[in-house]
Amino acid sequence: MKKSLIFFVGLLPTLALASGPPAAAPLTFLRLVNNMRTQIFAPLVSILLTVAVIVFFFGMVKYIQSLSEKEKKVGKDLMFWGVIALFVMVAVWGLVASIVLTIGLDNQTVPSAIVLPP
Repeated sequence: MKKSLIFFVGLLPTLALASGPPAAAPLTFLRLVNNMRTQIFAPLVSILLTVAVIVFFFGMVKYIQSLSEKEKKVGKDLMFWGVIALFVMVAVWGLVASIVLTIGLDNQTVPSAIVLPP
C-alpha cells in the first residue's frame, strides 16, 4: 500500500502536466521541425558530447591505473575514440553553423556560445 501511494504521489506532477500548454496556432511543418530541433536534437547532441567526454576521461583513468601494456592499450584506444568523437561532433556543428550563416537562415538555428551571467 505504501509503495503504491509513493508511486502515485510521484506521478502527480506528470498527471498535472499531461494536457500540456494550449496550442496557440495549428502545427505547421516549420513549427514541427523547430520543435523536433529544440526538444529532441539539442538534448541529444548535449548527451552525445557528454558521453564522448566521459569516454575520454574513462580511458585516461584506465590508462593511468593500468599496470600491463594490454590494459594501457585499451585506455589509449578509449582516449583516441573519445577525442575522435568530440572532433567529429564539433566539426559537424561548425559546418552546419557556417552553412546556415552563408545561406542566411534564421540566427536562432545557429549554435551560440554559452553566455554566463555576470
